[in-house]
Amino acid sequence: AEFETGDYASAQARYDAVVRVLTAAEGATSDGVATARMNLGIIAKGRGDYVSAQQTYERTVAARVASLGAAHPRVAVARRYLGELLVLRGELDAGRAELERALEGMRAARGEGHPELAMYLQALAWAHELGGDAAAARALHTQTLSLLADGADTLGAARAHVNHGDGLRLLGDPAAAREPYERALALREREVGPDHPLVAEALTKLGELDLEAGAPADAVTRARRAVAIFTVRLGMREDEFDARFLLARALVALGDDRTMARELALDARAGYRAAPGNRPERLGEIDRWLTAHFGPDAASLTP
Repeated sequence: AEFETGDYASAQARYDAVVRVLTAAEGATSDGVATARMNLGIIAKGRGDYVSAQQTYERTVAARVASLGAAHPRVAVARRYLGELLVLRGELDAGRAELERALEGMRAARGEGHPELAMYLQALAWAHELGGDAAAARALHTQTLSLLADGADTLGAARAHVNHGDGLRLLGDPAAAREPYERALALREREVGPDHPLVAEALTKLGELDLEAGAPADAVTRARRAVAIFTVRLGMREDEFDARFLLARALVALGDDRTMARELALDARAGYRAAPGNRPERLGEIDRWLTAHFGPDAASLTP
């Protein structure tokens, strides 16, 4: 319950206890222990500790291969988590290879055309987008859309919709990204409630589209709600920084509270800088924005 509501500290304590109990009852190589460890990896990733998350995912893959066999679908699940993390850390070749193995494993286990493949296809599309291969990414998104046509209403489908929206933006079609983001927001609000970090992530994505489309008032409304959620719930750290920087930009575009906008941008920059695997391109974007709107010395300030 703690994990689903974004209370990662309590969730970590619970899963640490689960690992101890299951290790004693089933042995360290059981799939129950592997599953609990993978959840610990998800928590570590959510807190920005990518090194610990990667180590945990790698242990989970190895444990599941040993206990279930390399062809088991749970091995594919663990490989997808590992591949996504590797891509996030900038290890594109290794991440793409892991994601390809995950996709093929799940396809063999579930069959061609199974809706569960959507997440795997989109994760691989994301890796191709970051690597500059737009054609491969588009082909994977096309396959994904056909799998999502039945409208499976799950958190997995919501993640797939977010990934699809991200891909459309990377490929230069932000207008088309609105629909998948809106579908993700609706699914998440229904599944986990209106105050979950997953909802805040979707709000931030939509707010960025609002700002790009020249609707800063709408962007401010969405960003304020997202920042409020992150204030009381710990989500993915980069999502929180994205929300703060969005609110800063939207406030300035609206001609509103410039003092708050600068503080939000500085907070976001400090967060990106401190996070493991920080994003230098995002840091540069914030510095350029601060300089453009607050003068050449603004980027040297600290929050």
